Order: sequence, then structure tokens, then C-alpha cells
Amino acid sequence: MRVIRCLLFLLIATASFAQFVTTPNYSLKKPDSGIRNWGTYVNDNMDTIDAKLFHLTPQSLSGVVFADQFPGVDIGAKINAAYAALPAGGGTIIIPPTADGSCYNYTTPIVATTAGKYLLLEGVAASGATGLSSAAGCLNFTPTSGNAITLDYTTNPQSSLSAVHGLRDLVLINNNCFTTGGCGSSAVGIMTGTTNQGTYEATMQNVSVIGFGTGYSDLNNFSVDILWVNPQFFFNTVAVTFDHPTGIYFHAGTIASNGTAFRASGASSTAELDVFATQFFGNTALAFDYTNLTTQGAQLNLFDVHLEDSPAGTANYINGKVDLYISGGLIEEDNASGTTNWMINATGQKVIIEGATFSCARTCTTVVAANSPVRGKIAGFDGSNGHFTNYVNGANANNVTQMVSAGPSTTPAVPWVFESSLKTPFVASGGTAATLSGTGACASRSTQSGGAAAGQITCTGTTGASTLTITPGATAANGWSCWASDITHTLAGSQSAASTTAPVMTFSSVTANDVVTFGCMAY
Repeated sequence: MRVIRCLLFLLIATASFAQFVTTPNYSLKKPDSGIRNWGTYVNDNMDTIDAKLFHLTPQSLSGVVFADQFPGVDIGAKINAAYAALPAGGGTIIIPPTADGSCYNYTTPIVATTAGKYLLLEGVAASGATGLSSAAGCLNFTPTSGNAITLDYTTNPQSSLSAVHGLRDLVLINNNCFTTGGCGSSAVGIMTGTTNQGTYEATMQNVSVIGFGTGYSDLNNFSVDILWVNPQFFFNTVAVTFDHPTGIYFHAGTIASNGTAFRASGASSTAELDVFATQFFGNTALAFDYTNLTTQGAQLNLFDVHLEDSPAGTANYINGKVDLYISGGLIEEDNASGTTNWMINATGQKVIIEGATFSCARTCTTVVAANSPVRGKIAGFDGSNGHFTNYVNGANANNVTQMVSAGPSTTPAVPWVFESSLKTPFVASGGTAATLSGTGACASRSTQSGGAAAGQITCTGTTGASTLTITPGATAANGWSCWASDITHTLAGSQSAASTTAPVMTFSSVTANDVVTFGCMAY
């Protein structure tokens, strides 16, 4: 403000050709020639400028226009008028907060669909959890049908200059709806039109969409590479719906208390969707619904995403024909009663999960139901050991490699399951050495070496028929297949008892101080 004041006074002081400087908002007197007390004139003039600037409400400033200064019956009509006033290439429209800090209620849909006329629509009011319907400057679209905002202005999806447009710092509400799963509205919060190329490379930053039938819809397959930063979708029937654009990106934010979070709209809606560090909780239906798809090709990539239901919900999160990749994050069931059938019901071509934590407060039948033609890998951490019946089930369970670790470390390790054979230079038995007992020469033993399922001992007992009981320390699903040899006298032993915990090897004769090697494989 001081810079503006000084510039205005400089204009006054240097206007030697006139005794007065006049603008539409104020008239300032230049000091008469010979007046020495300029300080008095400066202060008087600065007070006049301050008073006038306090009431200054510009329609535009450096090409940025202020929506509330345009004519219209409501803020929707004013924004449309502001958009019409922008130059042919588009520009920025600012939505100032209301004087009393309330929402703008409006019925006129906001439409920005002029080809090549790019729009950055931006709010300037801070908002937070001070009251669900009192975010200063929020936009409350009161009709329960139609589109609150329609965007369809891009024309060149190959332009390197098309990235500075979209929505920023806005709260968009449908008829003050704050009910979990929505209020039965059919209105769409943000609709991407299909006449032009939508909002190619737009950024939607710090945008909240609340209470709509559909929060955000992108059915324009030329409207790609859309970036959402810190989105907040609450209380919508469906938060986001899409067809098959090749790139929609969500970074951080929260998607909660909706019905369905994301939904593929049609039979061929094979979008590429990437979600990073976004929180999902309390949605009453699926987090990612691909059940409309009849063709393969949809891509869903989740990175450090938190998937959580409500304590009364069911943790069915992902369903349908989608190729799925999950890295890190948490997949959690909060309901402590009953049984959850699956967390992911996959009928796509791949499921790859790496580093995620699975948690279940009740009995969860499986993390992944792998249906045909799924193939993949699940490698994560079971944070509620004993609550999962399986990690993978379904017709294609044998086509999914399972490498799950379960906590705490005081519980038995979970066997890893591999779809294909392993190719490695060697396999070494590790872990705590097997517990051994025996009869005959192997009734006493010394110098044991090796791991839990293979090793070597010296039998130091009395020469004669002998047995060696091997307890690897883990329980096999069906049993242990073992082998043993007296390598001092090249005498093979035979397995005489099948067991899931302690198989027995028998020798016709072992001489005292003979060295015996052994090994077991669970099956």
C-alpha cells in the first residue's frame, strides 16, 4: 500500500502543468509554488488516498478480474460475465469472500466452454473446520440437478503452454448437503464438457467438492493429464467418475463419507488413474468401482494410499476389471464384528502389491480374490496376524505369488508361496537350527550345524540301528518330506513317519561318531 501511495504522490508532485490531479475516485491539490511545508501537504494527501483506496473495488487488476464486480443475479452469473470479459486467450477470475463470511448461494451454472479461452478460477478466502456451511466465499449450488461448473475450453492437447489453468482454492457445495453418501441429488459439481478437449493439463488445487450426486466427472477422452492437488471430496453419492482419459492424477487430500469414491462410467472406461498419498475413509460403497467394465485395459496405481472403512462398514475397496499396482500404504478393516469376504476383487490382468500393510479387526477371508485372468504378486505386512483366513483366494490364486510377513515376530512366520519355479545359484537353510532327537548312535549328538530344515550332526551314541527325529520349528501345511545320509559310511536313511512338525528318519545301522547330513522340504 505504501508503494501505491508514494507512486500517486509522485504523480502529484511532478504534475507541474496543473494545480489539481483528478481521478474518478479522488481529487488531490498540488502544493502552491513557494510553499515550504510540504510535509503537511504530503500527510493530507496520503490521508485522502488511504480513505479512497479503502473503498476501492476494482473490476480488474493487471488482467485479473474480480467476479463480484460484474453484473448478474448471483455469483454464477457474475462469473460467467467475468469469463465473457476476459481476452480471447482467457485469464484469471478471482472470487473474493462475501462480506459476512458466508457462502455464495447460486442457481446459475458456471460455464467456461469457449474454445481456446483458458480459465483459472480462484478463490481467495481461507476456509477450514469452523462450521460445515460457513466457509467464507464458498460456492453453494442450490439446484439438485444440472452442473454447478462446466469446463471445456482447451483446443490443443499438444501445447507446451497449456498447464496454468483450472480451479484453485475453492469450496463447492450442493444445497448445503453434509450427509454421508449424499442427499439424493443428481447434480454434478464439476463437469468436463465433450465439445472441445475439456481441461487438458489443468490443475485443480485445494478444491473441496461436497454433497453432489457426482462430485467430478471427466468423460472427455481428450481431457487428459489432469492433476488434482489436495482434493477434498465429502458427502457425494459418487466422488469421481471417468471414461478413459490417459492420465488423471490425485495427490494427497481426503476422499471420505461418500457413497462410491471413484467409478469407471462405462463398459470401456479404461482410464489410467494414479493416486498418491490420498486418505480414503468412511465411504459407504467401493473406493474404486470398475464393475461396469467389460474390456481389459484400465490402469490403477496407488502409492502410499490409506484405505479405511467405517466401524460399521465393509472393507470392499476395489472391484472389477482393472490392472492394479499398489505400493506402500494401508488397507484396513475397522469393523470388529462379522466377516469381510474380500478387500480387492480382481478380474483384471494383474495385481501387484508391494510394501502395503493389511489390517483387519474381524475375520477377513482374503486380501485379494484373484479371478481369471489375474496374475501377480502380493508382498506386504499382515498387521493383524490371525485375522486373515487367506491373503489370496479365487480361481487364479495359484497364479499370484505371496510374500507376506506377519507380526509380531513371536508368532510363526507365514510361508511364502511362489507361482513359478525359483532359479537361483543355491538355496541355504537358515533360521534357528532344527531341534533333533534320536535313538541308537543318534541318541546323543555333537557338532550340529545348519539351519531349520537342513544340517549336519555327529552321532556319538552306541553303534546299531538308529533313528533321527527332525523338528524344523515350523508347521508344514500337509507334511515334511525328508532325506538323510550317513556320509561316513555312505548309508542312506529312509523316512519312517510322516508329520507336519517332527518327521523321523530311520537307519539300519550307524556307527558311533559317524557324520549324518539331513534336509527337509515342507509340502
